[in-house]
Amino acid sequence: MAKNKQSEPEQRIYIIVPEKITIRNKTKKLPALEYLMEHGRAIAQAVHVARKLESQFAMGNSIYNYEVLTTIVLSVRNSKELALISNALYTHDEDSTNYDNKYAEFSDTNPNVYGTDQSYLTAIAFGPTTAEEMEPILGHLELWRD
Repeated sequence: MAKNKQSEPEQRIYIIVPEKITIRNKTKKLPALEYLMEHGRAIAQAVHVARKLESQFAMGNSIYNYEVLTTIVLSVRNSKELALISNALYTHDEDSTNYDNKYAEFSDTNPNVYGTDQSYLTAIAFGPTTAEEMEPILGHLELWRD
């Protein structure tokens, strides 16, 4: 008779991308501007940060076998909310010895788009992890939408 094997929770990678990037004036005399992320740019940022996370994971493991994982792309309203989520993820997992392999961020520098040579945080990734573990931090976020 076969033993009942309890299945492990599905591992996932979460990507969070802001709908808007806050562009601060260097002199701070003018109000900050907001750049509405175009769909193609948002997806590119998600790919950048996912590849970076995978690379970090590979470097942290002497034997790395590619594993297909569900990837969830979520959106936040703007740069400020992205920073809050980033901090919440760090605080959640700060005691983990594996944190550097589970978290990645990508900052984009593009003067033609942002009007400055300053770099902006445009995407973060966290995983592999489970939906249950991320629910308290990411459960209120919506899927990236059109």
